[in-house]
Amino acid sequence: MQKRSFFNLLLLMIFVSICEVISIGAIAPFFVILSSPDRLLQNPILESILSFFGITDSKYLVYYLTILFCFIALFSSMMRFLLFRKSTTLSFITGAELGHKIYSRSLYQPYITHTKRNSSEVISAITVKTTALIYEAIMPILNIISATFILTAIYLTILFSYPLIALCFGIILSTIYISISRLTKIYLHENSKVVSKGQVDIIKALQEGLGGIRDVLIDGTQEVYCKLFEKANYTLQTAQSNIQFIGGVPRFIIEPLSILLISFLALYLSRSEEGMLGAIPVLAILAYSAQRMLPLMQILFGSWATLTGGLAPVSDAIEFLDQTVEESLRVSSVRFHDFKIIELHKCSFRYDSGPYILKNINLKISCGETIGIIGTTGCGKSTLLDILMGLIDPLEGFYLIDGIEVLDNNRRQWQNLIGHVSQNIFISDASLAENIAFGLPLDKINYERVKLAAKRAELSDTIDSLADGYFTKVGERGVRLSGGQRQRIGLARAFYKDVKLLILDEATSALDESTEDLVMKSICGPDSKLTKIIVAHRLRSLKYCDKIIELQEGSVKSISKYEEVFSKSNQANK
Repeated sequence: MQKRSFFNLLLLMIFVSICEVISIGAIAPFFVILSSPDRLLQNPILESILSFFGITDSKYLVYYLTILFCFIALFSSMMRFLLFRKSTTLSFITGAELGHKIYSRSLYQPYITHTKRNSSEVISAITVKTTALIYEAIMPILNIISATFILTAIYLTILFSYPLIALCFGIILSTIYISISRLTKIYLHENSKVVSKGQVDIIKALQEGLGGIRDVLIDGTQEVYCKLFEKANYTLQTAQSNIQFIGGVPRFIIEPLSILLISFLALYLSRSEEGMLGAIPVLAILAYSAQRMLPLMQILFGSWATLTGGLAPVSDAIEFLDQTVEESLRVSSVRFHDFKIIELHKCSFRYDSGPYILKNINLKISCGETIGIIGTTGCGKSTLLDILMGLIDPLEGFYLIDGIEVLDNNRRQWQNLIGHVSQNIFISDASLAENIAFGLPLDKINYERVKLAAKRAELSDTIDSLADGYFTKVGERGVRLSGGQRQRIGLARAFYKDVKLLILDEATSALDESTEDLVMKSICGPDSKLTKIIVAHRLRSLKYCDKIIELQEGSVKSISKYEEVFSKSNQANK
């Protein structure tokens, strides 16, 4: 669709160029007629044509030709207006599509890719640098193409009519623009890099300041983040102003120089045999052409400066646009819905060239089991959960569901059966119902399932006590909720999804003992087919587990019953 739009725009550029040529070509005859209208009537062919239209008086001929010339000039201006409108619209539509592609490709990247990125870079690429694609790449390129077409057509018209004058003007103006571009190119590149970094630094300052507003207010560190933002913003704005300044410099040199050249030319032509009367058509064409060409040349240079100055942020956006999205070449027919056993066979993992986080893990989990995972910080618990959820693949060994390895072609089918509730639950600025049925539009939410999920998470009584019930707004990141309420929303979200594997990563740490007990009974009691994997530091959170796996330095140290672990813990504390 966009290819057709660009092709139509190209045709419009050619048509506008033709209109410009016609409007310039009409100037000389028009001024000749104004100075000596009887010349046309003396031409036998033109006289017969004009007589056919009933024009026999030179006075009326001037009126009609003036109207015709004005019509040609106005029509040419209308076409240039239409070209401007079409190119601007196409630039922003294309930019919107590219922004969507960048966001989409970023979301579909593997989890391991996201762990290596700063979110400020991604947000900057999707928002600020997508806008840069419009203003600093697409629009300048279209402006360069359009201006080149029209400028070439006008210049060739002058060159054909007055070759010596056109060559002189062309050489002088080209020399000035080329000299300025060479002198400023390196400076533009340097400012381009500053702009790219500044855009990321601004978003980073905003994210950290507003994202940690509670700690900022408590610690009184507002000034620190204000200074970070001020520095980044000042640096960015200074670099952008430098780029804009360079883009506009030639105008202040070319405009007075053009006036001087035309003045000297007028003086020279006035001393020729035909005198000032013969110079008028030439000067009219040159003045009209200059009025058309100088803005176009400025657009060319300004667009080049913008394109060069925006090279770094545009390159960053294109880099995100070039992200590959892995798509399976075949659709798997595997159905994991009624799985019987989850197995890790000799699995090991490390990030890049770092030390191994998991080493030779062998593990079997049967459907319906409740498994607890314990271990000191850094022992590999989170990495093990990431493998079980299919977010990362083991570098060595195999991750199997009923003997079938979890790969790219069946990963999505497996993840559809998984519910993950972490210590820090993401809460959107929406209603309680929307947060429980997370990711679904309002018209797709099953409110009966929402209520059942809330009941299982021991949240229904709290919601029923609110004035707006399930339609209560929770604020950004759930600021109007307690930590325990946020965790119970996370649990309700998993229950709404009707998962087969529920992974709780410190998911009840913010609950009091009695509420936690009620929630764990709800999870472990009525649905024996639901497989549960629970990571917790508090042993009492694991008392409903069938077995508890202890990790130590990336390896399985022991697999025990709750009673054994509890007894060892008591002995260690004595």
